[in-house]
Amino acid sequence: MAIKFLQNVSLEGGELQNVVLHPLSSDPSGLGAGDQGRIFYNSTSDVVKYWNGSAFVTLSSTVGDITAVTAGDGLTGGGSSGDVTLNVVGGDGITANANDIAITAAQTTITSILNTSLVLGRDNDNKVTFATDNQITFRVSGNDGVIFKASGEIEATKFDGALEGNADTATALATARAINGVDFDGTAAITVTAAAGTLTGSTLNSGVTASSLTSVGTIATGVWNGTAIASAYLDADTAHLSGTQTFTGAKTFTGTLALTGTGRITGIDTVSASTDAANKAYVDGKTFDDVSNANLLTALANLESASGTADENIVIGTDSGDTIVITGNLQVLGTTTTLDTQNLTVEDNNIVLSSGNTTSAAIDGAGITLEGGTGDDVTWMWSASSTRFEAKVGSSLTRIAASDFYGNLTGNSTTATTATVATNVTAVANNSNNETVYLTFVDGATGQQGIETDTGLNYNPSTGVLTTTSVTGNLTGNVTGNTSGSSGSCTGNASTATRLETAREINGISFNGSANIDTGHAANIGDGSNTSIAVTHNLGSRDVVCQVYDNSSPYDTLYVAHERTDTNNVTFKFRSAPTTDQYRVVIQRVM
Repeated sequence: MAIKFLQNVSLEGGELQNVVLHPLSSDPSGLGAGDQGRIFYNSTSDVVKYWNGSAFVTLSSTVGDITAVTAGDGLTGGGSSGDVTLNVVGGDGITANANDIAITAAQTTITSILNTSLVLGRDNDNKVTFATDNQITFRVSGNDGVIFKASGEIEATKFDGALEGNADTATALATARAINGVDFDGTAAITVTAAAGTLTGSTLNSGVTASSLTSVGTIATGVWNGTAIASAYLDADTAHLSGTQTFTGAKTFTGTLALTGTGRITGIDTVSASTDAANKAYVDGKTFDDVSNANLLTALANLESASGTADENIVIGTDSGDTIVITGNLQVLGTTTTLDTQNLTVEDNNIVLSSGNTTSAAIDGAGITLEGGTGDDVTWMWSASSTRFEAKVGSSLTRIAASDFYGNLTGNSTTATTATVATNVTAVANNSNNETVYLTFVDGATGQQGIETDTGLNYNPSTGVLTTTSVTGNLTGNVTGNTSGSSGSCTGNASTATRLETAREINGISFNGSANIDTGHAANIGDGSNTSIAVTHNLGSRDVVCQVYDNSSPYDTLYVAHERTDTNNVTFKFRSAPTTDQYRVVIQRVM
């Protein structure tokens, strides 16, 4: 494996002895101007070659000089030794100059230029091409704007100026035309409304259904929905007439004839037919009940069932959705009031039960009962013998839940958040739970005291560690954690400490344990453009060892020129710019 030097090697005037040139079976490829001067031995041709920046030049004496140069077509001159000159032969419209061949702009002798790939123009964005058979394309500013086709058609994105002849299609009329007074230029659809004077013929199409006639003249004759208009055809859904209506002749109405407001039928007394007169006489002689307020109150007071039998239900109204409103007070004198309703809304703020009580105390058993259906009822009631309210399910007392109770409570409590005075508490062993528990203490040595805790004093049963901010007094055994400001004495070793009492040097860097330190630095380098790359290591010394290795397999060590720019930086210099992260540098402080 060859050792790679990524910078020039200077022998400072020393000899390079026993050198063997790099043997290759063929010329290397991919060289550029930056490789000028590279030398190698071509083992196939048995020659030594060097790169002059653009081509390989042979140094071996085994290859002779050019033996002859022969002028080809269009050339004159040549020779077989020494310096040889070739001259370009001119022609009609062609001039051979010292450094170029000029073609006369005004050509008069060229009669034909034919080529399937012929291109004429100023540049690639402005040219005439003949690449497509039977088609000529004119390109201007990078766009193929005009195309001449074999069919005689000219295809263009736009024409500027007047054109003669008719276009096959157009997006708009140059001048909009009016159709029944509506301008139309062809760019969008329009709706044309026919003027009344333009309608001809005697019949409207049966599909005319969406129109609304707001005013028509006199319709002398015609048919409405199959019935002559003159017969005043009205069906049950059409009889919605307002104002005074006059009907002449015989009219037939089916269904109910309803008059609203103060409407009435007049002129009926002028009839002469015997049947109509009989109808009038019946109406005139009819006696109607008086429904005045006084008569209505009397009727309600005597209200009985339809059969007149006592103790039967009397139903008011037939629609369960109706609402009966009583504007005054409602007094029920019966012994039982039943409400067959799902929801009961009461506006009163206070509901009085046992209002007829004449004793000196609340009635025993008074309260509210919730119907239990097939199970036990739930009752909230007053117990006069126990002088208390009781909640019962059936005949047994039940529980009451509330967020708070105000006042004294008697009896035993299953649980309680606070006991005023407790002489005993029940303790449960907790030896292994991984949790933080807090030690309790009191303010005084004797007497009734409130139990308190301090978050700074806690214990973990799983680890067995007691945690507090400080301890005063003597400690025996190992101490875990930091100790400071101890006014007593400590025996044993501390497992950890925040810093060393005396700082120690590691590779020349002071270390007391209070923070991390670095004695070395490593980084990837290379960006594809820079040949001089500065690496900041912040080790604070020029006494560093630097190494560079390839960042890909087999990760071989490289030799690179580098300068210790200052105590925190090293600059690495390459002959050619390394690619992105191509190499890795390692810098280690030794003193």
